[in-house]
Amino acid sequence: CVQRDDGCIYIEEPDRTGGVRVVTNEDVGVGDVVDVYGTVDTLTISGQPAERQIRGTVNLVPVPRAPVKPVGMTCKAVGGGPTPYSRGVVGGAGLNNIGLLVKIVGRVTDKISNYLWVDDGSGIQDTSDRIGVMVKCLFTPTVSKNDFVSCVGVVQGSVPAGWTANRRFICARFPEDITKF
Repeated sequence: CVQRDDGCIYIEEPDRTGGVRVVTNEDVGVGDVVDVYGTVDTLTISGQPAERQIRGTVNLVPVPRAPVKPVGMTCKAVGGGPTPYSRGVVGGAGLNNIGLLVKIVGRVTDKISNYLWVDDGSGIQDTSDRIGVMVKCLFTPTVSKNDFVSCVGVVQGSVPAGWTANRRFICARFPEDITKF
C-alpha cells in the first residue's frame, strides 16, 4: 500500500500480518511487490518514539500487481497495543496494526482542512476535546461534519505535543478512500 507523504511509502505483507514505513523516494505503485534492504530505526515525533521504519533500498519484484485489501476494524482497535518495538496508541489493546491498511466506518465529528475525526461510537478521545480517530487526507475531502463515512487509510504514528504515545491516526491516500453514505 503505497503512500507518497513525507518521503516515505508503506509496505505490507500480502497476508496483512504486518506493515512498515519505508523511507525512500523510489517510484513504486499501489500493488507493486518489492524487496526492501536497509536499516531499521524509529521515527520520532514530538520527542517520542512513534513507529518503526526502514531506511534503505526498494527493489521491484517482477510479478503481477496485487493491491492489498484493507482490514476492517472498529475505531477503538486502530493502532493496537504496544509491542517490544512499538508503543501502540494511548489506551490501545489488541494487536499492534501501525503500518497496515485499514478501514473504519463512522460519523465525522470534526473537520479542519484536510483532516477528519471519525467516530463509530467508541468515543475515542483525541486532542482539543475532539472525539474519534484522526484521518489525514492527502487530498481535499468532500465530506462535512456529521456525515457518515467509510475511511480507508494507513495506520501511522502520530504523537501530539505533550503526549507520550501515539493517537489513533490513519492517512487516506486517494479520494476514493473516503466514501460518504
